[in-house]
Amino acid sequence: MLNDTEQDHYAQFVQHQEEAVRLKPGSYKQLKQLLQVTEAEKEALIRATLIASVPLSPPAKEYLRKHHPDTQYPYDSVQFSGFTVTRYPEMYTAFQNTNTEIQQLIRYCFPDDKRHWRHMFYLENYAAFDALHIAKPQGIENRFWELYWLVNALGMNGHIHNNSAVFYNQSVHDRAMWLQQAMNTNTSTVADQYSTMILSELDIKSDADTALLLSRILTMTNRISNSDAGTLLDALHRMPEHKTIVSTHRMAFEGKELSVTYLPGMLGNLWALTHKETDLIAGMHLYSQLAQMPTKGSNPLSFRLVTKDVLVQLLEANFDPKAVKLNDSGEIVFNASYSKTIISHHSTVKSPSI
Repeated sequence: MLNDTEQDHYAQFVQHQEEAVRLKPGSYKQLKQLLQVTEAEKEALIRATLIASVPLSPPAKEYLRKHHPDTQYPYDSVQFSGFTVTRYPEMYTAFQNTNTEIQQLIRYCFPDDKRHWRHMFYLENYAAFDALHIAKPQGIENRFWELYWLVNALGMNGHIHNNSAVFYNQSVHDRAMWLQQAMNTNTSTVADQYSTMILSELDIKSDADTALLLSRILTMTNRISNSDAGTLLDALHRMPEHKTIVSTHRMAFEGKELSVTYLPGMLGNLWALTHKETDLIAGMHLYSQLAQMPTKGSNPLSFRLVTKDVLVQLLEANFDPKAVKLNDSGEIVFNASYSKTIISHHSTVKSPSI
């Protein structure tokens, strides 16, 4: 659709987007320009998409178990693709049965490190920014990696509507372009440049540490407007411990040895439950405190099991870190032995021992 130079598919592209965040015609034209690729690049993007569709799948794990039984592979699906394309490309027919030019382009899509565009887009993990700084990709290597992830973002939630863009609206486009600008300016300060840029574009003034906290919450919950940012900043300043929240958050984010997963999902579910900015800040502060806890081996700090039911319990516990614990896989679960006096929004109750 975007690669079609003969017709304009704008109306079809945005047909399922809400008017408030609908991709603007000018942004659509910008995308078309970015996606004018050679036939070899187009072929490489198609094959890379096929490879990315099977990471950590049972057949992939079985292949490694059978042919490389001593291999310890990464837990993250994107890192898994980079790990295997680099070491065991024979796993992928889409890689093997093409020429060396296209194979090299595919390798650019899957670097063997922790670079992960979505983790950067959502400001989810510092490790992704650190890996970019270490690699310092240049030229076609950098451009094609960015192009691959742009295609990936355009196709997100395609199972809902496969004939239009569901995820990629104007808000996403703005952030994608700001992130690209930050990455192509100075690889050592991308996270701060990107987070400051988000608030600056929303006409919100703050210091770098506060900008990082607010930008992470805003982008993880996909609430990117001046009113969203202003209300969140006001809520933060009303909290007596806001200075501690900001400083603790910076230390948690830059903990290079720790990765976090499913944090955007947790914050999104929390917002859907309460629609309270103070709860979002409290949820992020819980993450900051849990980031100080040791996890098992190289396992990430995972919010995968923090369902809406668990969030209700955490709300009742005022996000007390003692209300949760880490299981052996580094996943956060409710602490069944937790019992304390709960001050709810409406009354004082005694929580049962569960």
